[in-house]
Amino acid sequence: FSPKLRDEGMQRINDLFTRWHGANQGRITVFPAAALAETSSPELLQAVHAFAEKHDLGYTIHLSQSRAEVDFMVRHHGVRPPAFLDKHGFLGPRLFAAHCEYVDPGDIALLGRSRTIVSHQAGMAANRGVIPPIHALRAAGCAIANGTDNNTNDLFEVMRIALLTERIRRDDAFPGVQPQPEDILADATQGGARAVRQGQMLGVLEVGKKADLLVVDTRRAHLVPAG
Repeated sequence: FSPKLRDEGMQRINDLFTRWHGANQGRITVFPAAALAETSSPELLQAVHAFAEKHDLGYTIHLSQSRAEVDFMVRHHGVRPPAFLDKHGFLGPRLFAAHCEYVDPGDIALLGRSRTIVSHQAGMAANRGVIPPIHALRAAGCAIANGTDNNTNDLFEVMRIALLTERIRRDDAFPGVQPQPEDILADATQGGARAVRQGQMLGVLEVGKKADLLVVDTRRAHLVPAG
């Protein structure tokens, strides 16, 4: 909420983008980010969004990740976090919002209509004891990606937690509609590629697309039996 700090922050984003975006044969990309809804002024949100639009980038924020955040926004701004972002033009298909754990039906509808991408931080959510409504967000129109946050950098562990917790959640809200491992793998690969705006070159094994291959040795005690 300080014009001085906002300008300094946007200058750091510009410097980082100028120095690193597209470096190492295109392997490095730079997105602008606002940290949290409750610490971002409307002017900061608009500046981050404008920077992303100007340079054809995505952008990101942590959203609805705690009850305290939701309570703060309602108390001080009169709206829940997604509505605050929408009011100031921050939601949209360029945005990938991390967490979205504490969202109500109105939030879900708003995120879906705006085609905001949701980055599901399954490891963090499990540590906090909350299961975000991933199936409802997807059904509303949100693309889903998987994220590691700061709880684990093991994407296989993230996928495992995402699969198990979403099955629990769907048992309650959508009986009989169970996600399969292939669905979660698609979120981690294709969903991740969409989130970083590289869906045309990454995410699936196809001729002409870039790929890193991970070869998993299944001859391990914890992977046997398999079937």
